[in-house]
Amino acid sequence: MRYVIASISLLIFLPLFSFNDDHVPRHNVYFNLDSSVLNTACQSIIQDVFAELPEDRKVRFGVAGPMSRELNRYQQNVLTDKRAKSILHYLDMMGVKADHMRMVNITDQVNYNASSDMNRIWKVDIEVYKEPVDRVPIFTSIDEFFPMPSQEFIIDPAVDNRIVGMQGTVIHIPANSLRCWDGGPAGNNTRVELKEVYSKADIVMAGLHTMAGGRMLESGGTIHLMAFCEDEEARLANDATIGIDFPIQPGEKLKEGMKTFNAYETE
Repeated sequence: MRYVIASISLLIFLPLFSFNDDHVPRHNVYFNLDSSVLNTACQSIIQDVFAELPEDRKVRFGVAGPMSRELNRYQQNVLTDKRAKSILHYLDMMGVKADHMRMVNITDQVNYNASSDMNRIWKVDIEVYKEPVDRVPIFTSIDEFFPMPSQEFIIDPAVDNRIVGMQGTVIHIPANSLRCWDGGPAGNNTRVELKEVYSKADIVMAGLHTMAGGRMLESGGTIHLMAFCEDEEARLANDATIGIDFPIQPGEKLKEGMKTFNAYETE
């Protein structure tokens, strides 16, 4: 999305909407004196507020900040326009869809025609809608979306098994925790398939970077784990659990706040 700013566009093309959603929460974004540049503090406010906003809800960012007295009303309105478009551009960079954000004129709540009245200082909000996020990625082919080499292990599921991947992932499979799809016990030569992706380069090459709530997640690694009864997928027995230990890569430290995200198949 590109925003072209010109003095004439303020008079003709600036999209303004009536103010009619009093219940929408509002947070001011303050710019520096006569500036339309979003500093890091403003960016953090936008990110944090949008991240905390529940899905299927709206929020407004008020365009605020000091202006020099030397600026006439027209120049102040031009600056307001630029500030508003800076917020729109940053939301676009965060991944917010164009039709989920808009400028809202709050100068006058009733029938204000901005294009014909330059005698008043404009006050503008940016209204943003946070759509429900489908938290379950859909995979049509695991090899298409996870094209990393597989590691295969042959185990006896009747005993406890400990599998160690080439990149340090440790899989703990308790005895009798695997079943064939029809419910029967898995055979003595059950095949386990493991794929590991931990380096940032491999994550990008595999297309595994993930967005959530308009923000990119920082990944600590991704694995794909499958077990097979001959050629059919195996499954966990009722109430059975499998333990997974994720390694810390050389030169990296464990970061606080990391969580596990699971992928589920949809219909």
